[in-house]
Amino acid sequence: MPSSERLNGFDALRAFVLLLGLVIHAAMPFLEPPVQVWAVIEPVRHVGLILVVMAIHAFRLQVFFLLSGFFAALLIEKRGLRSFVMNRVRRIVVPFIFCVVLVVPLLQLLMVLGYQGRPEAGFMQVGSLIVDVTAYRSSVSDFFLSGAFIWNMTLFHFWFLYYLILLLLIWLFGLGVVSVLRLRPLIMRFAGVVLASRFLILMLVTCSAVAMIPMHLWQVDTPFSMIPDRAVLFYYLVFFGVGYSLFAFPARVTHMRIYWRRYLLVSLLVFPLMIFLQTLGPNPQNHPYDHRLELPALWVYSLFSWCMVFGLVGSFASQFAAPRAWVRTISDSAYWQYIAHLPVLLGLQLILIQFHWPILIKLFLQIAITFSFLLVIYRWLIRGSIIGRMLNGVTAEKQT
Repeated sequence: MPSSERLNGFDALRAFVLLLGLVIHAAMPFLEPPVQVWAVIEPVRHVGLILVVMAIHAFRLQVFFLLSGFFAALLIEKRGLRSFVMNRVRRIVVPFIFCVVLVVPLLQLLMVLGYQGRPEAGFMQVGSLIVDVTAYRSSVSDFFLSGAFIWNMTLFHFWFLYYLILLLLIWLFGLGVVSVLRLRPLIMRFAGVVLASRFLILMLVTCSAVAMIPMHLWQVDTPFSMIPDRAVLFYYLVFFGVGYSLFAFPARVTHMRIYWRRYLLVSLLVFPLMIFLQTLGPNPQNHPYDHRLELPALWVYSLFSWCMVFGLVGSFASQFAAPRAWVRTISDSAYWQYIAHLPVLLGLQLILIQFHWPILIKLFLQIAITFSFLLVIYRWLIRGSIIGRMLNGVTAEKQT
């Protein structure tokens, strides 16, 4: 399979999973039971949206980190390690710093505004998971002038950039060790045997399930703390490593292209069982729960995740192999959209909660307005600017 085909499909897939973040965050005010740490909780909610969010959460960032590993291997092979490091500093480290300095305070302001008049806001406990951000239940002046905005800082949706930076540091350290000890031939032979195995999916499912054992929920945790969660870090390191290895063994990608329908079918069949087991585990409406079901629940969850990952990788590599102008436009803007979407969404949610409209109308308006607004901003202000070149890692001329 030519590399250009693979890149077109993978670029489109990376944009797809990033933009699914808009769907998840648009649905948050309508989840039942409510997520009290979210800035806005609608009075009318629907339990069905939990299924949508859980399904997306089970594969979205898994795909993203796998593709991050693949593109890391590609860039190192094409430009060398030094150029790769500089590229990731420009595209990930610098945007992350700017987001923490400029966007996080704006999100904190919107959180304070959303928490006003909600005495139950800011605290959530599910099983052993406790999230307490009740410090946001204060006035805007008290929160910022007292310094509470510093001591109660969270990374919001930028945690994925934080963890990607950590993963890259770990991987670079590992590459250094492998180089010094001259282990590359041995590791490549081992990776080739594993990736060629007919039992690959079962091995990966088991590895992911074991990685989730230390987590609070019977699914992959979302980090809330600035202190790295080692279990979450290791969990996504597995996906990053598989993606990195796929670049050297394109036969596995070809296999996914051929059998992507089977993987997606299995994930569809497994999904009801995954949801059923999740209802028996730690959740706001289930105390206590049977711990003996944890390992089966984690294994089924991992099976759904990996089948979705393999199915999406194969389908996008197959169906989006040929370049398409509209796909390229959306792909180029996706990184910007994900970074900038949450302030726009929260602002819309603070406005729309005042209207008694059906849930689907509010959902559609949030997603459509946010996506369209940020796409226009990208097209006319960001694309050819230094921000656009930094986010996409290419010159403005190459984007046209």
